[in-house]
Amino acid sequence: MYTIQQVANQLNIPVTKLRFYAKEGIFPYIKRDSANTRLFDDADLEWVHFAVMLRKTDMTLKQVKQYEQLAMAGDETISKRYTIVSEQKKKVLAQIDELHDALALLNLKMDRYDKILKGELTDQWNPQTK
Repeated sequence: MYTIQQVANQLNIPVTKLRFYAKEGIFPYIKRDSANTRLFDDADLEWVHFAVMLRKTDMTLKQVKQYEQLAMAGDETISKRYTIVSEQKKKVLAQIDELHDALALLNLKMDRYDKILKGELTDQWNPQTK
């Protein structure tokens, strides 16, 4: 069993974020000990990791909770869950494409600045040099 602090450390996220998710009902099945401390087992840890990952893909808390409720409903919801994950994957791939474009532009800008710093080019976009 893991405490919330151990889970936070393992997933490299703040304890406050885990507590917030718990209050929002993202982890309704988490057990508590006699001191009312949240305790996570390995299966809980796997779900927490997945829920945190879904949030990192810009899935809303409401959507994560809906997904979790479908998962708790059992195997008859696998098709719906597959669709949700598939749609989220499409969104992530689109975000990756956008980030690749942004990275390419940043690399071009850095190459230009590198040439300017080496004296190979002048900064034609600097208003003071016009």
